Amino acid sequence: MAEGLFHKAIGHSGGCFGSPRAHLKETGGSATAVSGHDIGLAIASELGIAGQGLEAAASLRAADPAEVLQAQRASGRATGVVVDGWLLSDTADEIFRVGAHNRVPVIVGSLSNEGSTLYVGMAEPDREEFEADLRDQYGNQTGDLLAAYARELDSSTRTAGQAIAADRNFTWQMRAWARAIGETSDVYLYFFSHAPPVFRLYLPDRPQLDYPAGRRGAGAYHSGDLAYAFGNVGLVGLDWNARDYELSIQMSQYWVNFAKTGDPNGEGLPRWPQYDREGEPRLEFATYGTAATSKVREHKLDLFDPFYQSGGN
Repeated sequence: MAEGLFHKAIGHSGGCFGSPRAHLKETGGSATAVSGHDIGLAIASELGIAGQGLEAAASLRAADPAEVLQAQRASGRATGVVVDGWLLSDTADEIFRVGAHNRVPVIVGSLSNEGSTLYVGMAEPDREEFEADLRDQYGNQTGDLLAAYARELDSSTRTAGQAIAADRNFTWQMRAWARAIGETSDVYLYFFSHAPPVFRLYLPDRPQLDYPAGRRGAGAYHSGDLAYAFGNVGLVGLDWNARDYELSIQMSQYWVNFAKTGDPNGEGLPRWPQYDREGEPRLEFATYGTAATSKVREHKLDLFDPFYQSGGN
């Protein structure tokens, strides 16, 4: 439906690949997600809204956003991409598999510590409970995951849980996106590992935001790259340094070059190689510099392949 409305795309942080087909049913020849409707009814019920007619719809539209979020949490239902058979004809995996996607150049990427702030409320179970939860989700992959994330687990089960969820939902997703489109369109993959100061992204009048581990103690956290890409370093938050300003100039210039030409490369910038499946190169925005690297976290990401292929979410 969006064909011809955009000529390039930049995807920050995550994708929607690996959608479980168990949530789909065939209705009139098109794939329709039953889960979206069920989720909506469950949230409405928590809000005390009954029925499915115009009156119920009006009550939902009038509900306070904070109450809706609270109702979602109380319902235990997660929202996400809904395959409705109209706007989305099928799952992202299937759309790309049959070549029905918009064939435009893309930049896609993620950050090295997506979960440090995004999943800050994650529970911290004891080791036995943590391993049991992993087995429920990953089955015979559990031992390999525990070994791969041993360093994070030595810190705490919460740290390990955040890292596993972040790699699964963000870094793996972006690799899947690059792989899905790489044979039909130009793809430029990035990995942002520089730790910005923690700040309130949309509240420049409130620059002070204390973080227990220090101003940069969250690592390269979810959304931390936006101030760099849009040239807002120094306009929000506190304690920016010379590398922050240098990185912002580089990143915003890559984005502008890409918008203009479909290729982020340009004079004075470190060379950003185009993605290919064999080497899986990407550009890393790191504290020590900006340079091409390849196969980032390959072993960890490979562990999620069978999870998604077996219908995980």
